[in-house]
Amino acid sequence: MTTLNFELAGLKEMSKGFNPARFQREFDRQQVDTTRRLRTIISKQVRTKFKVPASLLGGGKLSTVRIKKVAHKRILSYRGHMIGLDKMSASPAKVVGTKRKGVRVTVKRGNRGLVKGGFLGTPKNSITGKKLVFKRVLNSKGKNTKTKNNKGKIKRLFTISIAHMVSDANIVKNGEEIAKHFAAGFSKRLSKIK
Repeated sequence: MTTLNFELAGLKEMSKGFNPARFQREFDRQQVDTTRRLRTIISKQVRTKFKVPASLLGGGKLSTVRIKKVAHKRILSYRGHMIGLDKMSASPAKVVGTKRKGVRVTVKRGNRGLVKGGFLGTPKNSITGKKLVFKRVLNSKGKNTKTKNNKGKIKRLFTISIAHMVSDANIVKNGEEIAKHFAAGFSKRLSKIK
């Protein structure tokens, strides 16, 4: 899990002359606004490096990000579940002779790779009928586990998690920009209630 937080220094001095409840409400609203802006910046940075759907980084149902309020902080937490390779522009590779080489996927932008032995298939219990990326499981001797009646065990293939992508995209450099946005936005809010 990746967490990012921020807070404003000298809060007690700033609150003098304001209704405490109103001051706190405006502070909370600005935190929400700034946190959403930070989430958008992170989403854009991750998507410039990795070919990941925006729905996994935004605020929708599929989102892996959670915003948590702790005292005077907002914490963005990115959950660490893995993403299926089927979401990474998966397509069958060219057939060589009578066999297909595998599946081509794009995890990092501009870098399309081949998953040797991979194939696209629809699970039996699938409701949507969407194809996923699978690979045959080998035994300890490196041989296929197929028997007389079936082709052997298969496993679904995944790439790195959203949390790993966020930490890999070097988000730290946006700290100053976010702090400026928060301070400027909060000052603007305070000027309206004076």
